[in-house]
Amino acid sequence: MPDHIQGIFQTETGNQDRRPGVWMDGVAYLDPERVAFTAVLSKLPSKPVTDPTFKLFEREHRTRWVRAAEAMDASETGLDVAASEVFRVGDIILMDDERMYVSALASATSLTVVRGYVGSTAATHNDNAWIKILFQKQTEHGSSGTPIQTDYTTQENHVQIFKEAYGESNTSKATKRRGPSQLSEERARVLESLRRDQEQMVVWGKKRIERSSGVITRYSGGLDEFVSTNRIDLEGALELGDIGYIINQSTRFGSSKKLWFVGRDALYQLSSLGLDFVQIDQATSVLGMSVKRVRGPHGEFSLIEHRDFENAHGGRIMIVDPRHVAMAVLRKMKHESNIQDNDVDGVKHQFIGEMGLWLDTEKAHTICYNAGGEIA
Repeated sequence: MPDHIQGIFQTETGNQDRRPGVWMDGVAYLDPERVAFTAVLSKLPSKPVTDPTFKLFEREHRTRWVRAAEAMDASETGLDVAASEVFRVGDIILMDDERMYVSALASATSLTVVRGYVGSTAATHNDNAWIKILFQKQTEHGSSGTPIQTDYTTQENHVQIFKEAYGESNTSKATKRRGPSQLSEERARVLESLRRDQEQMVVWGKKRIERSSGVITRYSGGLDEFVSTNRIDLEGALELGDIGYIINQSTRFGSSKKLWFVGRDALYQLSSLGLDFVQIDQATSVLGMSVKRVRGPHGEFSLIEHRDFENAHGGRIMIVDPRHVAMAVLRKMKHESNIQDNDVDGVKHQFIGEMGLWLDTEKAHTICYNAGGEIA
């Protein structure tokens, strides 16, 4: 006769469904390293905006480096350049070891120069040689030079609505099938889901407005869309020579302190390189993420594994300047309770907010891709 018929219940006998279940107090959610960019933005000052479409105005200092568009002998006074609008009459320029004086802007691509200036010697120069603008010639009691004129460039982006609801039926409340912490767990799950949505927006968003039958939908552009200048194709592998170039390129504009969000494939390749020219500190926990601080000759960067950069994006490195990025907020994320219709047999709550990516000084950020056969 079975033991439980005799009145002796063991752990594997009897009606198992009658035993109370053992439940963990919390729910395991995705780790912060899958929302690394959003986690960092949450600690940076946000940018309040008052319109769903916001504009950024930028002005860049004129470049001081231009390439020659022809070879030049030691007697020529006409100098062809890629573009003459960055020069002014009165500029002292340096080409190899020779200084020259810009006496006229002959055309959009040609200068008239005085050779062998400031005690230098006129010499021959190769096509495509670098020309550097040094400074303006100024004489005692002389007149002022031509003013520098640069135009503003305008960028714009939109905020995007993020909204998600949760709740339960009155029947579920009455039976307490899932315990008293059900709604708090649902609330945490919804917040995690919204953070994941925001992460995808700030990284992969595409700026767009859709209008249909009076309904307007706005999408915020993300980092991948706005960074167009500094995009580096690693051509399938991250090699030692690439690191110095990436560090140099990414620190030319903006601050010298950058955040490197690194995909799993790229991080593996980066870890296998012998980076003797940089100092790598021990990893520390920041916002729940493992962060390594790396110091090099051109600046300092924090190395953060972005675990959502996987599969097709595992070989990607996104380098962000924290001084030139923020979350633009039209409506802060807030909790709204009891938004269900009056005739609904249950309760419904939601989180709702409206925000987008604020990114200025586009050249302060860099995107490296294809370190491990991923798509561009």
